[in-house]
Amino acid sequence: MATGSEYTEEQLNYFRICCITTDELTDGLRTIFKQEWDNQHATTLGEWKDEAKNGQDFKNGESPRNQARNQELLATMINGNRAEWDCTMLFYAILFSDCIGRGLNAVVQSNVDDL
Repeated sequence: MATGSEYTEEQLNYFRICCITTDELTDGLRTIFKQEWDNQHATTLGEWKDEAKNGQDFKNGESPRNQARNQELLATMINGNRAEWDCTMLFYAILFSDCIGRGLNAVVQSNVDDL
């Protein structure tokens, strides 16, 4: 059992994976989302600039079913600021949204899905 300020190796590994998940993984997913948005929508809706207009464009591109099913996620995502998005929002946006997921390259989809 750990005492005071000491942690077991298992606890330290848990903390490490939490840091990777909350910091590194989300940063990578934010980059992938912007890359895919710009690839698919730059000419029609403009590049993603983390602005409210982007968030509104994303929401408007979702089917009524996705809007209803993901209303809690979209309540934050509509602001357009990817820095406020957690892994759940990013995985939804990349893999399962109508805006990105339907036109996603199979290699990117497989790699993100593996994460």
